[in-house]
Amino acid sequence: MLKQILTSLTLFTALQAQANNKPFEHNQLDQLSLQAKATLQSNYDHYLLNNDIQGVTEVATIGGDGGCDFNSSIRATPIQDAIDWTLVTYTELRIVEGTYDEENITLDDRDMVIRGGFASCADAENNIMTSPDSTNTIIQSSTDNNPVFRIQGNGTTNDVSFYNLSISNSGSTNWFGGAFRINDAAADVFMQHVSITDNIGLNGGGLAVTGSSGDTFLSLNQVQIAGNDAEEGGGIYCNSPNGSIVFNASDGETHGIYNNIATAGDGGGVLIENGCTFTNYQGSQDVQLFGSDYRGINFNSATGNGGGLAVLGGAKAYLYGRTTCVPFQTFWLCLFGNDDEPITFAFNQADTDDLDGGDGGAIYVAGTDSHVLAENAYFIANFADNGGALATSNQATATVASAFANEAGSISCWQSGACVDVTTNFAYTAGGAFYAESNAQAQVNNARITSNRAISGVAGYARDNGTILGFEGALMYNNGDNGNGEYNDTYLLRSFLGAELNMYFSTVADNFVTSRQIGNNDARVAIGSSIIHDPTGVDIYTVGGNNNPTQFMDCLVTHESSSLIATRVLVTDPEFIDRANGNYQLSDTSSAIDYCNTTWVTPTVLDLQGEVRGQDAPGIIDNYGVYDVGAFENVTNDIIFKDGFE
Repeated sequence: MLKQILTSLTLFTALQAQANNKPFEHNQLDQLSLQAKATLQSNYDHYLLNNDIQGVTEVATIGGDGGCDFNSSIRATPIQDAIDWTLVTYTELRIVEGTYDEENITLDDRDMVIRGGFASCADAENNIMTSPDSTNTIIQSSTDNNPVFRIQGNGTTNDVSFYNLSISNSGSTNWFGGAFRINDAAADVFMQHVSITDNIGLNGGGLAVTGSSGDTFLSLNQVQIAGNDAEEGGGIYCNSPNGSIVFNASDGETHGIYNNIATAGDGGGVLIENGCTFTNYQGSQDVQLFGSDYRGINFNSATGNGGGLAVLGGAKAYLYGRTTCVPFQTFWLCLFGNDDEPITFAFNQADTDDLDGGDGGAIYVAGTDSHVLAENAYFIANFADNGGALATSNQATATVASAFANEAGSISCWQSGACVDVTTNFAYTAGGAFYAESNAQAQVNNARITSNRAISGVAGYARDNGTILGFEGALMYNNGDNGNGEYNDTYLLRSFLGAELNMYFSTVADNFVTSRQIGNNDARVAIGSSIIHDPTGVDIYTVGGNNNPTQFMDCLVTHESSSLIATRVLVTDPEFIDRANGNYQLSDTSSAIDYCNTTWVTPTVLDLQGEVRGQDAPGIIDNYGVYDVGAFENVTNDIIFKDGFE
């Protein structure tokens, strides 16, 4: 039982966190007993650090007055001096607020806690901070020849923690990592209330995890990575096959990865490659162009691919706009994430040098075994040559999906209407929202896709043999602008040169595209159990090419059928509840209710609202079966939720 390892003081807090299915975060772990921490450590060694468990044995204070163990007014490198001190092996350094000019501070096979935020060395000695949120202990380099901190060594697994620091205006274009470089290190590195701003590096302007030996786990909590520049990986870079980086959720509006630049390559905010793993839980639905909320991966840019995030060479990115939980005794510990906010990619840009070489405004994933999973995501106002929101290439895979549950059970969505929102993204060439090429795959489940624009394939574009772009439970409306301005808005969806485009159980309505809704040129198109209704717009389908283009279309409700090569097509008004205000759920009298069966297409996910498919509506005579057409399953007893869609 959990209460056997929790103190009576902390039992209620932990149980209350689980009862509300809210994250029991790392910064709450100091409420646990040492026995509880030790038990957690033995089961989940990355959720706690040994320093947190074992306590501090030797503390050194650093500052500019005579009461400090290491006086910065007379020592040029007081931080490194404390680390290297031979008379005492210090395990925690407490640094007084102020500015310290020091670089290449090296921790080689060392456990260490480095903590700022103290008004004086007397306060540091007594662990009295000016504020738990302080980042007024500033470490920067005036020589700019090296990263400020280096962590290395893999003789044993080391625990290194940084608290309440600001690392800024440092680094060198000759080195990876302007503020931090973690290289060939067997280390669990924890950062909390750390600001990494305005640094430069070769790769990883803010921080870099590099090397092929040693397992590195980096946990970023209430961290700001902003305004950093590098040739690639403007904010974060990782090429370690054993490296894992986790950016945790926070309610601090400046805690995010933003305003970073890749000046000569990929990954404006983050570049991970060579098998590295990146997990992000941070985001906000309130990010605006001139706002104060920067949570997420926002306002980054790259001359190459991946304005926000680039995932290459077998790397993996897991992006969660929800809590994630781990089993502990008979309970679930929801240590990471936030059900009330999405993961956010806003105002990122690829191809900033306008040389037609930058895909994936928000996310770019390429290479064999490279993969991105994005759950409960918000993509808004991202720009690229191809794939305004996301681009996949060269055998990579990506899944963008709504999650209606976590490991512990059902969860609520961050907004009503859709857990995945893809809006107002732009592609200068193809795929305003999504783009796939060169034998890559992208699957989009339960997403609202609206107000995107492109030259071609406003919502999605797929090309090349072996490429698959799929949509299930998608709602696509108000995309395109009839070719006005810089974008032709040709086709809502486009499949080209042997690619495969699939759309099942989706609703397409009231878009403003030119030519046709769906274009097939020497490719494959499959449309099933979907609504395509735009009576004032263009016809639905066109097919061309000389290399046997194919199509499968079945069980559709549409505004016309003459352009289709399809079976079981009903040309009628689907009777949306309030299409003028963006509510495309089915009214109770819609002919799309109980229209289809699963002879050809079987749903693999819930509907856009998280409802089970195939609910037999009472009083409705089934046509071919009990499955409703489109993105929404009609649930007649859910009147309040239906009427409150928008």
